[in-house]
Amino acid sequence: MTPRLSIFAVAITVVVLTAFSAQAASTKYQSSVVPVVADMAGATAFPTMAAGKVLMKGNGTCKAKLSGVTDGVGIPVTTDNSMKLTGVVTGDEYIVVLGGNFPGMGTVFEFNIPVELKSGKGAAKIDQSSQFALIPAGVHRAAVFDKLEIYEPPLPADFAACKLVIDAGGTVVDDPNNPCKTGLMVGASGVIIP
Repeated sequence: MTPRLSIFAVAITVVVLTAFSAQAASTKYQSSVVPVVADMAGATAFPTMAAGKVLMKGNGTCKAKLSGVTDGVGIPVTTDNSMKLTGVVTGDEYIVVLGGNFPGMGTVFEFNIPVELKSGKGAAKIDQSSQFALIPAGVHRAAVFDKLEIYEPPLPADFAACKLVIDAGGTVVDDPNNPCKTGLMVGASGVIIP
């Protein structure tokens, strides 16, 4: 092998390994959550959220962690813990919505994660691997995340519809009317601007 051909072979190998490493490294999405104060015409008290974090892995595991969640008068929120104890939502859970699309299929989705809170703190985990398994063979297997929002529990009129979504795995596909996000938005992915 000539020196010039050897250098070319090494360069091709480096490009291939770099491309493979970049692809393997992008199997996780993580975002910090910042508080959002809604515009409630003349209201002087708002529910708040101090911080949070959401992690989505390429295997379908999604984790959400919230802290500093208070009600409209500043009291740390405690929910009934039913989701952790029995796996059943009762309507007091806060909802983390992670949304985006599968560009290879042109499908828009929102994953809804119910979170129980104790003294304003809570964490939850769901497995969306069954949703990822629905991507047909030969279709580009990428998920683009463009939405991360945290909501108070759904309005009572929407709870039954939200419960159906949660009980079915928590995913809303191609539907702009997600019944789990009718409560007040208290957090979203972003940064605090000083």
